[in-house]
Amino acid sequence: MKPLNKLLVAVDLSKASDAIIDFAYSIAEKYGSELVLFYAIEDSLVDHPAAGFDPNAIISEYVKKAKEYFEEKVEFLKTKGVDAYYVINDTPMDPAQAICKAASEEGATEILIGHKGRGLLKIFPIGSTALSVINLSRTPVILLKVKAEEEKVSILYRENTAKQDFLKRVLIGVDDNMSDDMIRYFGSLLVTAWRREPGEAYIVHVIESGESEADSKKLVTRAVSILKEYGIEAKTMILEGKPSKAIISAIDQLNITGLLVGKTLKKKRLHEYITGTTLWRLIAYIDIPMVVYPINVGEE
Repeated sequence: MKPLNKLLVAVDLSKASDAIIDFAYSIAEKYGSELVLFYAIEDSLVDHPAAGFDPNAIISEYVKKAKEYFEEKVEFLKTKGVDAYYVINDTPMDPAQAICKAASEEGATEILIGHKGRGLLKIFPIGSTALSVINLSRTPVILLKVKAEEEKVSILYRENTAKQDFLKRVLIGVDDNMSDDMIRYFGSLLVTAWRREPGEAYIVHVIESGESEADSKKLVTRAVSILKEYGIEAKTMILEGKPSKAIISAIDQLNITGLLVGKTLKKKRLHEYITGTTLWRLIAYIDIPMVVYPINVGEE
């Protein structure tokens, strides 16, 4: 199934939900994507209900609210020619697990979800549904940064780029965990996005301690050759320094509109929980949409 064919749009019924669904609509309008609007009852809603409150009544109230919200959104989307329906998980559970489960059951090609970002001292994934989804998902995740200003909530993307064109000028980050399947997915994604107007792609690798320049060049060359199979001529950059800082700098210098990276499905080491991984830092500080592809390196 081609990328952007069916998006699972995960929302929490907060003010950010309108902005996330609006972004999903702009993608569906351009690429013909089918949208699955999704909401899950969080286990925290019923774990510690206030005295005298019936947990089932709480669940029913949230389900009713979600149905009313989604029915209005689906009706609007259909009037615009977008195929859409909604799914509500009414069994209380961890929302990230519910989202990943729904993506698999509904056959979604991508999960679309928003996050608020976080500062360096709050870089841990505790309490963030979006980061938990990335850690759990076997489905590519389109991650949007949400910005709230007083009563207005919006999605951050380059001012000179329309929402649906966030793949116009992309940076593809690669490291030694890179899989050929990841690059092939990105190739298919860009072919879909650029079918009307070609864009630009940059492959970047940051040399880390103990890694030779020769190995770096082999890694980048491998990614370039795979993209060529899709008719994509990517430019390359081999950088030095701290990976997150080097990538953020390249994004600013090249006016990148979307970042494409991989997430390894493996256990983290203790120091990574303390200092944060490169991906966590990128999520914290980058103000453009990201596409995160799951890479199974065989260590669950």
